[in-house]
Amino acid sequence: MSSATPPPSDPFQTARSELARLHQQLQARPVDLMALAKAYAGLAQALHEGIQKVGQSSMRFAAVVKALDLRTTKSALQRFLDDA
Repeated sequence: MSSATPPPSDPFQTARSELARLHQQLQARPVDLMALAKAYAGLAQALHEGIQKVGQSSMRFAAVVKALDLRTTKSALQRFLDDA
């Protein structure tokens, strides 16, 4: 099997793809900040899902995913920051 194509059961394949997308966005001139943010959010989500698939949990990754989700209200983010 090619090293460029990990087995489909690999829970971190999506994370690898998202990391490559993030890297690609950082190479662009000028950097598209919205595309960069979406790639960062995709990487965080993929890592969180990968952690869950191997039977672990991470409250910190869950918090990052929630913070980067555009559906999370600014007021909820502000409450989180105020409590930190």
